[in-house]
Amino acid sequence: MNGQDSLARTSWLCSAELRRPVDPRVTPRARQVLLPLSLLLSALLALVWLFPTTAGAQAAPSGADVYGINFNGVHQGPNKLQALMLIHQAGVVWIRGVPCNWRDVQPRPGQWNWSACDENLNDVTSVGMQPVVLFSYSTSWCTTASPGARSLHWYPPCDYQQFSNFVFHLVARYGATPHPELEGDGGGPYGQGKVQYWEVGNEPDVPGSLALPAGSSPQDAASIYAHLLRAAHDAIKSADPNAQILIGGLAHGGGAGQTQRPDFLRAVLADPTYPGGESFDVMNFHTYGDQATFQQELQSVHAAFAQAGVPEKPIWVTEAGHASDPNHPSFQFADPRYANTEAGQANWIQDMLPYIVSQGVQRVFYYTIADDPLDTSTKYCTDGLLYIPGYQCNQAGPAPQDATWTPKQGFATFASLLAGPAPTPAAPAAEAQPSQ
Repeated sequence: MNGQDSLARTSWLCSAELRRPVDPRVTPRARQVLLPLSLLLSALLALVWLFPTTAGAQAAPSGADVYGINFNGVHQGPNKLQALMLIHQAGVVWIRGVPCNWRDVQPRPGQWNWSACDENLNDVTSVGMQPVVLFSYSTSWCTTASPGARSLHWYPPCDYQQFSNFVFHLVARYGATPHPELEGDGGGPYGQGKVQYWEVGNEPDVPGSLALPAGSSPQDAASIYAHLLRAAHDAIKSADPNAQILIGGLAHGGGAGQTQRPDFLRAVLADPTYPGGESFDVMNFHTYGDQATFQQELQSVHAAFAQAGVPEKPIWVTEAGHASDPNHPSFQFADPRYANTEAGQANWIQDMLPYIVSQGVQRVFYYTIADDPLDTSTKYCTDGLLYIPGYQCNQAGPAPQDATWTPKQGFATFASLLAGPAPTPAAPAAEAQPSQ
């Protein structure tokens, strides 16, 4: 309602009050009091109509606005819907890492199979959660992987135009922009409006997560990723101009013993052919450790932007987690409060996640929903907030389909953060500078 409508509404209320028949049971003295009160009430109502969004605009963000969770742990395990309902009932709105990979979507040229992606996105959006979709770079019929190579989908594609075509169809299908010109090509329906945020790969600064073709040197990794990022960016923005693009979450060490490509971010940002700073909207990295470790990683991000001469972007941390089992430590802390136990995990969540946001990070995603019963990793297989007793770290193979997820102590701690207010950043977060 505009201002003129509000004033007209006020005038009508006042005149209606004056025209209302006099109730003989109301004394003259009472009428002298009630009439001004009625006029005052009408004026207050007019202010509400005149400024309908003032209260909403000033509302402080809640924990649910800034804390999200990773999808990992349930998409290959039993009772996925049960886990999603539990985490949503805890207050989760943001969920990262919903997979829509080229190898699954287009197993052959011209053949579209959206079933796995549809299932996961329908499950997430049906309970009201906002997904961040992550996709990899190649498929079995278009990859630069050598014959017999493992994880071929993390290699660059054989043809960047084919890669762009996949990304365009992916975003056109699940983004908000209608695409009547694509209807009937076998990939529809398009413009479903389910996804606004897209992440291009995962931890490309780790060799195993961006594998290089034969004949490449380690120094080629940043320029290859910059090319992938630009191809994805152009396809995404063409399919949905309002979509937001996350750079693939950088490991930045990610914990003791993990190999990373030094200077990767600065080199991507400053790439002479495909300047990375023009190809994404949200900076994104991962952290596993203490506050000092996080600060080092955060400062390295700031330094990379400064060295490349690129304006900073809003920062998300899309993985931050801690193990609940001493036999599978994601990080070893000197402080006994953060031991690799359920209590230590809960304490870490209580202290670390708000600290990350307080340092100017716009959003942080806990890793992860649940301990995947088939996870064989030695460090991260007990980072989940839910688990099936006896089926962690591939102890006994797949869990029974009728098994029930058990919440850890950290589940309640995380739910309390979601229900509370968001921490106040110590420094202003970067303003969004949408890529074109």
